[in-house]
Amino acid sequence: MILTLAAVNANALDMGSVVKAQVVLGQVTQVVEKYQEIQEVLDAGTIDLDVAEPIEGASGKFLLPLDESVELTA
Repeated sequence: MILTLAAVNANALDMGSVVKAQVVLGQVTQVVEKYQEIQEVLDAGTIDLDVAEPIEGASGKFLLPLDESVELTA
């Protein structure tokens, strides 16, 4: 009886590990698919970025890195 109970516990642990591995593999697959989508966009060269317009009279280290003449701020 003790031997059978130990075998059941070992089997349950193995199934738990299998389920955890399936979850991890599913997450890895999602990340890989996302990177493949990004790589396709990069390869196509069709990236459009929203760039903020410079603020007149802007100053400061972190306010906006460009001034009205599109030069880096101090």
